[in-house]
Amino acid sequence: MSTKNCIKCQVNKELSEFYTDQRNGDGHQSQCKICQNKQRKEAWSQRTDEQIAKERERIREYAHSPNGIINTGISSAKYRNSIKCKKGKHQYYLCHKEILREQQKNYHKTEKCRLIMRKSAEKYRQKERQTELGKLKQRANNAVQRAIRTGKLPNISSQACQQCGKTADDYHHPSGYDKENQLNVIPLCRPCHNSLSHFSKEFFD
Repeated sequence: MSTKNCIKCQVNKELSEFYTDQRNGDGHQSQCKICQNKQRKEAWSQRTDEQIAKERERIREYAHSPNGIINTGISSAKYRNSIKCKKGKHQYYLCHKEILREQQKNYHKTEKCRLIMRKSAEKYRQKERQTELGKLKQRANNAVQRAIRTGKLPNISSQACQQCGKTADDYHHPSGYDKENQLNVIPLCRPCHNSLSHFSKEFFD
């Protein structure tokens, strides 16, 4: 049965027009959504201020109770994973794209964002050091620092980036981090170095 007759307005409607109720045989309530919402609005408008305050207090107490917190969390999770929520977020982003991008740029300039990014970068580096690639990279960087101190390599601040020509910030290992390639480096600025590090082959190997 895909349709049902509403006992209030006596109109035959689709089952999607009724709220679910597992106590009924068809799994839906007897009144349609429109009639129920209209009835609730009329009942709410007839309540006194004292009754409204008591009802709001009851809802507030339930929301902070263990069962209320669990049920609210489950309902929120279901809605966040629903197609309706995803479509709504996408539509909101399209309507406020420029404002959201400006807010993101301003947030990236704050000290709070920089602190979070530094913590995240340090956590990533600690995790990377435990991998074989991270250990090779650390040995290669240590070899570069020793070479700078002994004069085998010039100080990085005196070099120009080979990609854009700006003042270099780091030495990059284009041939990998093996022992024979530890001093096979090129000077790069930080933006150019980051782009190469994230898209070079050795980064993913």
